[in-house]
Order: sequence, then C-alpha cells, then structure tokens
Amino acid sequence: ACVKATFFMVGRMADRSPDLVRRVAREGHVVATHSWSHGRLDTMAPEEAQADIARGFASVRSALGSRGEAALKPLFRFPFYAQTPGLLAWLEANGVAVISADTTSEDWKGQAPEITRERTITRLKRRGSGIVVFHDTQPNTAALLPRFLEDLAREGFRVRTLTTETAAPRLAR
Repeated sequence: ACVKATFFMVGRMADRSPDLVRRVAREGHVVATHSWSHGRLDTMAPEEAQADIARGFASVRSALGSRGEAALKPLFRFPFYAQTPGLLAWLEANGVAVISADTTSEDWKGQAPEITRERTITRLKRRGSGIVVFHDTQPNTAALLPRFLEDLAREGFRVRTLTTETAAPRLAR
C-alpha cells in the first residue's frame, strides 16, 4: 500500500533477528526503540531503567550494522506507557523524543482480525486523528492491515510516518 511505518524495536528481539531490523530500514521504514527487555521501566531503579533503554538503542544500532547511526532515529516508546518524570528528563537530556499513542489496537489480545480492525477504526474515527499502536509480532495484525488501510483511505485519513520532525509539534506544549 506504499505506507511506511515507525517500528519501535525491542532490543532483545533485534539481537535475535538482526536481518529483520535491516529489512525494515532497507524498505524505508523508520527505526526507533522500545527498550531492551520490554520490562516495566517505572518499577526499575532509575539507573537500571536507563541502562535498559541504552542497551535497546545499542542492540538496534548493532543489528543495523554500518547503517546504524543514520537509520536509527532518536525516538522511544515506553513499554506499557510506563514512564517516570526522571526517565522523561533523562531521555530529553539525551536528545530522544518520547512517543506515546492516542489509541491502541489492542492487537496483543489475539482476537480475530476483523474485531481488532473494527475496534481500531472506530476509535480513530471517534478521535478524528491520532497515533495508533500495532504490534508486528501479532499474526492478526498482518492480516488486518490491508483492509485497515483501505478503511483509512475511505474515511479520509492520511497516514503519516512518525519521525523526529513529525513528532516535534506533538511534543511541544
């Protein structure tokens, strides 16, 4: 469908599947991070959480190989949206933009693609716009995406890829 996405990669998964990380970058998608462990960073000691975030960036950068610095964007999404003021300040001090979401597909529930697609498009229509989270590890997500993209076009939505440039206005308060 000629749509590009922003992939918030989990570092331990990047360690296991570096070819997939490189494929995502090669196909022109934005590569960002989502920690190393996908743990609850808000329950970790601040130094432990910072190390987990940094390790996630390092793993994804390593998987990207020689393209690492250019392909990996300074964007981060907290697992479970579990952020703390201290971690937000640390990421900002390190030049990393934190991205959240306006709605979730709840695709992790593993429901039938049509149920997940309908729930997600209904939520998006109710809001009128927004950042939607899908999980690339869910088979139901791959199955629902073609029809979801058709729904978006039919409803007049435009898909925009999150980058450091498109995220900036959302971060300003």
